[in-house]
Amino acid sequence: MKTLSQSLVSKVQEHLKGNKLNKFNASVKMINDSLAQGAWLKGASRSANAGFHQGSGIKIGRDRETYKYKALSELYFSMHYGYPVKDIEESLSYLLPEERKKLPVEFAKAWMELCNEKTKAIAFLDAARPKPVITAVGLSPKVTTTLKEMNLDIDLSTIKMAEIDFVMVDKKDINGEVVKDKNGKVIQEREYFVKWSEGIKHGQSRFFAGYSECEACGKNIPSGRFVPIEAVDKKKNQLVSLWLGCDCAKNIFGVKDIGLKRQ
Repeated sequence: MKTLSQSLVSKVQEHLKGNKLNKFNASVKMINDSLAQGAWLKGASRSANAGFHQGSGIKIGRDRETYKYKALSELYFSMHYGYPVKDIEESLSYLLPEERKKLPVEFAKAWMELCNEKTKAIAFLDAARPKPVITAVGLSPKVTTTLKEMNLDIDLSTIKMAEIDFVMVDKKDINGEVVKDKNGKVIQEREYFVKWSEGIKHGQSRFFAGYSECEACGKNIPSGRFVPIEAVDKKKNQLVSLWLGCDCAKNIFGVKDIGLKRQ
C-alpha cells in the first residue's frame, strides 16, 4: 500500500467540517507520509489514528442492541470510533431511515472502506522497522582513532544507511515449527535483508573476522544485531560496507538504528 485511496479520502472530506475535518486531514497526512517512507514518522504512531477514532459524525443509537448482531456492532464501532468492518454491505443494511437522512449512505460506505484501509496501513507500519536516524559527524579524536584502527580513511560525508528490504516468510516458533492462527492459516512475518549498492566491497575493515564482531571496534556483539552502513574509503576511492554494533553506529558514525541479524 502506497497511500490511502484519495477517492475515499475525498468523499469523507466532503462531509466533515471544522475541527473534525482538520483532525481527519492530519491523520491521513501522517499515515500517507509514513507509508511513503516505509516506516512511521517520528511520533506519528501515537496520534495517526486520532482523526478516525473521533468518529464519522453518524450516531448509531445504543438502544438498538448493537451487541446482538455482529454487522450492526461493527457499524456502530466504525461510525463512532473508526474501527474496521468485515462485511460493509451487511453493516450498511442496518442504517435506519433517520440515520440515512443525516449523512448519505455513500459517505458511510466510503468511511468504512477507508477505515479498513487505515487499519491495514497501521498494521503494516507497526510491523515495519523504525526509520534509522542519521546525523552528521565530525572528525573528532574518537572518530579519527576509530578510522585509523580500522585501517580505512572513510569520507564521513558519504556515510549512509544501506538499503534494507524484506520478504514475507512463514513464522516459526522456537522449535522451528510453523505457527498458525486459530483458523489454521499459516502466520507470516517480515524477514529483512540488505540490498548493497552495486560494486561495493565487503570485509575491508581490519576488524573483519567473521559474523559476530563489530567492524569498527572488533568487539563481539552479544545481541547479534548490527547496523549495515555504506561509505567511501578515500584510500582506494572505493565504496565499502561496514557491519557495526548499534553503539558504534550511533556514537561514532551518527547512525541510530535498531539493527538486524547479520547475513
